[in-house]
Amino acid sequence: MRKIKTLEMEIVLAEYFKYLTNLVIPNVSYGFLTYEADLLVLMKSGWVDEVEIKVSLSDLKADAKKRHTHDSPKLRRLYFAIPEYLVEKGLQYIPEKAGVLVVVDKEYCNYKKEVTIKREVVKLREAKVNKVASKLTDEDQFKLVRLGAIRVWGLKKKLLKEKK
Repeated sequence: MRKIKTLEMEIVLAEYFKYLTNLVIPNVSYGFLTYEADLLVLMKSGWVDEVEIKVSLSDLKADAKKRHTHDSPKLRRLYFAIPEYLVEKGLQYIPEKAGVLVVVDKEYCNYKKEVTIKREVVKLREAKVNKVASKLTDEDQFKLVRLGAIRVWGLKKKLLKEKK
């Protein structure tokens, strides 16, 4: 597997968590948590899961040294998402409570025998459920939706600047 960028990981994970059904919001921090979460997934049920994305071993090591431990009563489960090239050396830096999602390259062959590579997510370990977590209130769900909308408008501004 070639090196993968965080943006590529975000897109594969958004598909895995069914962004057409669930609300998948990148880079959530101020206004909802006391630290930045790479991805939050809000299900229709009101439960929220966090996904911490790591694309390098140094990134995993740095996260292990942080003071926060991805704990919040707003979050039901924590997952770490890593590319397959980090599995061998990186698992030791992932907290035991966290589930592990691995992004892999899968080869597919069509009827013309043309090979294409598609990125997919494989769950290596299920996350432990945070027993003190509770479903989000309507107010907190609105905060998440608002933060997601802010991301959209920020991205549109960035795209507009790049066109000029």
